[in-house]
Amino acid sequence: MMKKLTYSLLTSTLFDGIPRGLVFSPDGEYLLVESWTSIQNSPRVGTIHVFNTLTLDCLNIYSINDQIPYGFTINPVGGDIATFSCEGLTVRDMITGNIISKTDRTDFECACYSPDGKKIVLSSGDEALFTFIIESGALIKGTDHPQTATTICPVSEDTFLIATVAQEGSMFWFARMDEQGSMQRIKGKGKWFDETVLTVSYDVNTNLICAINTIVHIFEYPIGGWQADFDKDGDFLWPGDEVIPSSRGEEYDWSNPIFLGSSGVVACESPEGLFFLDLNAQQKIGIFEGHSVGQRYLAYHAGKKLLASVGDDGVCIVRKVDIDG
Repeated sequence: MMKKLTYSLLTSTLFDGIPRGLVFSPDGEYLLVESWTSIQNSPRVGTIHVFNTLTLDCLNIYSINDQIPYGFTINPVGGDIATFSCEGLTVRDMITGNIISKTDRTDFECACYSPDGKKIVLSSGDEALFTFIIESGALIKGTDHPQTATTICPVSEDTFLIATVAQEGSMFWFARMDEQGSMQRIKGKGKWFDETVLTVSYDVNTNLICAINTIVHIFEYPIGGWQADFDKDGDFLWPGDEVIPSSRGEEYDWSNPIFLGSSGVVACESPEGLFFLDLNAQQKIGIFEGHSVGQRYLAYHAGKKLLASVGDDGVCIVRKVDIDG
């Protein structure tokens, strides 16, 4: 039986700058949005907006003083965030922006915290994985990889899922942290795609991987077996169905995929709108108006059942989403 979705808009607000990501604090009290601005052809400068989740009142805005910011990640245990850019990695107090620690090395394009909140796994611009130990400030080099990373996310305490792209195609694969903290690639696991764009997420409740390029792919972890595909309209694709490629512009208009807790539902934005996909029933259970243009980002807080989105249209939205069945 297909799940039933109840969806309501709580609040929305406008903000300055072009978004680079958003995330809820672990307790769901705050919503953080990173954006960048460029004035008179000067380098891009990053800014963090801290909002009250339920009202989207802006509690603080602070510059992260990073040129060409690539994104940020939040400590799952709470208290701090890490921003990464062409100037390196900086760990900051989540609310005030005060610096806690930083790396000497420059140019990190992708990062995420370990589940215990004590380490950060990063990918460098010269295509290698690193581990940053927050307490000691040690930066440990791990495996090289031949592509640019777009996503890093944990699947366990010591194993991470990485998506990478290059001119010839894209793929996701796995790396494990050894006792010294060095990230080493796990051989023989991963998926290759011909498209040159890829974003992934992992759901600890169902052990499913959602990978998005021109369509939505669902895989089982750790076996890697295919579960389902959905096209740009959110329609389920049966094996053997012809996939009509999206234009290059549409390829980059998908948001990061978000699993909605243990419901077995994934949310993502495409050029057609905001989709909710029931993975068990292999059906689209809802489509709503999303952001009008450009890059989009989603975040979900399972405890409060809140879904937030932000887009290049300069709008930040918080919705209440309940799923039954």
